[in-house]
Amino acid sequence: MKPILLAVLLASTLLASPARAAERWFADAVHELETTMGAERLKIPLWGLIRFVGGIATRPVGAADWDVAIFEHVRHPKLDRPFAWQGLGPEWKPMVRVHSPGRESVAVYVKQEGSWYRVLVATVERHEAVVVKFSMKPDRLAMWVNTVRDWTDNEDRNHGPAD
Repeated sequence: MKPILLAVLLASTLLASPARAAERWFADAVHELETTMGAERLKIPLWGLIRFVGGIATRPVGAADWDVAIFEHVRHPKLDRPFAWQGLGPEWKPMVRVHSPGRESVAVYVKQEGSWYRVLVATVERHEAVVVKFSMKPDRLAMWVNTVRDWTDNEDRNHGPAD
């Protein structure tokens, strides 16, 4: 009985390893933020359960494989220049970068992986930061971007020019 159990455990470990290695990029991105900015990741109770329920809820909109890292007490936010990931590979392309010197920096990176887009979003402020990852099919991502654009267009029409 023990050799069978050992073989099953070994096989499941070997088969799961490529999947874990493929998802290492998010852990690496989080670690980079922790080390370069002296940030402390917030521990959220029952986070695994929240991700499971959220995964079911986000499937209809086309999102999958999402995770969030929230940081408090960022000691070295480096807000003198736009935020950029150093450890992401060349397959990651910057999609959006917004920088307000001394206040905040936002970066969105995208990587195509098969028929999915992997998206990594980071926002860094003086004392806190948030990193979000998710995957979306291209048609759903385009629909989501168009919806946001429509919302902002409506806001512009309803409120007129900014003062």
